[in-house]
Amino acid sequence: MTLNEILPIINQLENSKVKLGETLGAVVTAEILMRLLGEISEDVKNELSVSKENKKQENSKQSKVESIIECKLSVLESALINVFNIESERIKYFRKARNKLAHGDFGSLTEVLGIKEAGLEIDHLGKRKNLDRSNMKECIIRIADTGALGETRRLADEVSEIIKKCIISNTDK
Repeated sequence: MTLNEILPIINQLENSKVKLGETLGAVVTAEILMRLLGEISEDVKNELSVSKENKKQENSKQSKVESIIECKLSVLESALINVFNIESERIKYFRKARNKLAHGDFGSLTEVLGIKEAGLEIDHLGKRKNLDRSNMKECIIRIADTGALGETRRLADEVSEIIKKCIISNTDK
């Protein structure tokens, strides 16, 4: 790629910074709330403890998690789902979107969110083709326009509300 080809891509990414920041802020907030809930809930700690013991028995490595912050999000997620009977699909859906966004895999993010016809190319019927996840240039150019950032933020906000309700119900009044 030439400099003339790459500068517009960099500019597009710079122009998307605010939306990216708002979305990532909502995503990080949801994760922090999940970890806070894990920290304040004895039931979650017990669930994680049982989970760790099962893992130790399954493999010889003793992977001891010292704190909630070191716990893999997928493991914490399972404990929260088991203890609070949270709808598992929303939380797992959130984690998948979070992972794709955090790693800059915008093409896969649109796939996870079910956003079709987000690519630059237009087919013979005048419809956009799906975003080519292997084409970083296309993904950067299209990410702000696909609705993926807004959908991820909405999902993160939804998960935050679910977790806040669990925090409130778990807190002494």
